Amino acid sequence: MFNFTEAQRFAALTLGMPLVVTAAAGSGKTTVLVARYLELIKTGLKPSQILTVTFTNDAAEQLRHKIVQALEKELSLSELIPEVTRSRFLGTIHSFCFYLIEEFGSVLQLPPIEQIVSDYQFQVAIEKAYGSWLHSLSHEQISYLLDLVPRTELRSLFHSFYQSRHSLSQPMPVLSRQESLFEIFSTAEPFLFELENQLYQRGLFRFDDLEHLSLELLENHSAIRQRLQSQFKALLIDEFQDTSQNQWALFQWLIGKDYSKLFVVGDPKQSIYSFRHADVSLFSEVGRLAESSGGKICELSTNFRTHARLIADINRIGNSLFENSVIPFQPMTSGKQIEGPSLTIHSFDCEGIKDKKEAELQAVLSAVEQYQKNGNSPGDLTLLFRMGDRIETYAAALKDKQLAVQCTQTRSLFSHHDILDLVHYLKALANPEDAFSLSAFLLSPWIKISFKELARLREGPESIPFSERVEQSLLQKIDWFFLLSKLPRISLRQALFSLMENSDYFPFQSEAFLEWLKPLTEKSYYLKEVLQDLDLWKREGILFKSHSGQGSADAIRLMTVHASKGLEFENVFLVDSLRRAPTQLPTLLTHPKEPPAMKYRRGTETIMPPQYEILKNLKETLDGEESRRILYVAMTRAKTSLTLFLPKELKGVPQGSWAHLLSDAVAGSFPITPEINGFQ
Repeated sequence: MFNFTEAQRFAALTLGMPLVVTAAAGSGKTTVLVARYLELIKTGLKPSQILTVTFTNDAAEQLRHKIVQALEKELSLSELIPEVTRSRFLGTIHSFCFYLIEEFGSVLQLPPIEQIVSDYQFQVAIEKAYGSWLHSLSHEQISYLLDLVPRTELRSLFHSFYQSRHSLSQPMPVLSRQESLFEIFSTAEPFLFELENQLYQRGLFRFDDLEHLSLELLENHSAIRQRLQSQFKALLIDEFQDTSQNQWALFQWLIGKDYSKLFVVGDPKQSIYSFRHADVSLFSEVGRLAESSGGKICELSTNFRTHARLIADINRIGNSLFENSVIPFQPMTSGKQIEGPSLTIHSFDCEGIKDKKEAELQAVLSAVEQYQKNGNSPGDLTLLFRMGDRIETYAAALKDKQLAVQCTQTRSLFSHHDILDLVHYLKALANPEDAFSLSAFLLSPWIKISFKELARLREGPESIPFSERVEQSLLQKIDWFFLLSKLPRISLRQALFSLMENSDYFPFQSEAFLEWLKPLTEKSYYLKEVLQDLDLWKREGILFKSHSGQGSADAIRLMTVHASKGLEFENVFLVDSLRRAPTQLPTLLTHPKEPPAMKYRRGTETIMPPQYEILKNLKETLDGEESRRILYVAMTRAKTSLTLFLPKELKGVPQGSWAHLLSDAVAGSFPITPEINGFQ
């Protein structure tokens, strides 16, 4: 059934020992997982005895589908298809934690899970807790607090306290007991745990809660732990490089002393989710643990995605990127016996140019034009970005060239034009004297007056308020709006129904509109209340993964590297490489293997205690290493061609940017020409 390499066969069929499999990009790890699952079934295990954990819901369903397809070809095993189809033990770590809390949560005196808390619900709940905390403080405490922490950082500090409440509430070594940190936390602690309790009692849980409570179940309740250890005869963990310390601790409780049931697969060179607490160091730690337990480390180094010449080029750059990394670089070999172009480097001039990013954009547009002239399909081209904030700029420039684009990016929900228009409508409805909101609403597709008409209305007699001028001039078109605005109390339902009834427009970005509606359907909102929450969600930067542009086969795709993870594309342009990797130094820094630390003010000076300096240096090192890994992931998405864009002159380009990293990596190794010549 499976046409395996020797390494794949060993990883799939070797049972009875712990295995840690390093799987290069495009090396067929999903196929290996499917084959191993079937091999375990053939030994007599039931699906309920095999815990299989993947990183995302989509990956889990894809794996389930492939297992079912494989079982259909094995007539003797096909009777297990219904059990695999409904198995609760094939999914994400959080779906498994959900099962544990649902099944055993009563032991912790928890109510049944009603809902996973959305970002919207959580922001409203924690804002109330934050307000209660501030109101509980005396004038002296507030003064002390604001002397240490700027008012603009106070809310985010409270949020950080909530995220780290369990570790901060544990006894810490004396040296880590920074007076400022623990004095502030001690005043906030009751409100943090009261918020947690309120959510739990309503059956509302966050993903982090599921992990924490599952760990509590397994650590403190031996009967449950022993039952699960006895039940699961095999643990298959996919994308292990993105596992957190808490998740690994949970797996260890399930393993018990029998590490022979453990199988993990992933690639530490592709670990790019530290913001989800992924700890790439676990990969090597668990590798050593597997070997000490009689197991093996297996390398799947054959890439079946990319042709040999491009693989060799990516290997040369990868060797430079990981030269000083704790992660050993293992070069890939190609499993595709086809000829293809080598990596292409497009050099552009930005010396003396103030906006270097604009120079890069023009170089990319020139390369796209050459790409088309060489007879290549725009639909086979993908532009990958380190961050998503430049995608719109590139999309607009490509559209100006009469090219179709399809964008995938994660950004603030409130940056979508349709959502901005709706917020302006609600603000204007609540207060028609708000000339800015009213003007924005009139210009929106819901009303569609022209700029010329708006200018005429704005230039009317000053003795007549702007809202009255609008009402008099546009009476037939907008009388419903002013009738509604005069009601003493307006529900959100009334506001939206009136808008839909009196306009022929429906939001173009329907995904964003439906996402915006989700939290607003959770209770009967009235206008004043909804505007308060909308302002909160906007301020807190509620994110949304959007898909915009044309979905045609001829559209050029634009997406971030994170969105591209697990995907592959014929031709890749790696763009927007001139910027420094994003860095953040919050007031509170934490690490699972280190005591926490907080920076604070003393007058106008920012004080970073020794422990904060340790965590700061650690974070900067880890962020730099992850930036290299994100770059490596981007390059390995390419099947046929990969094009890099590098400035001829690095003066003024930030250290640590991809441009610097790539320039160092390709120096003397590749021809750099100002023309695109790698497309066949």
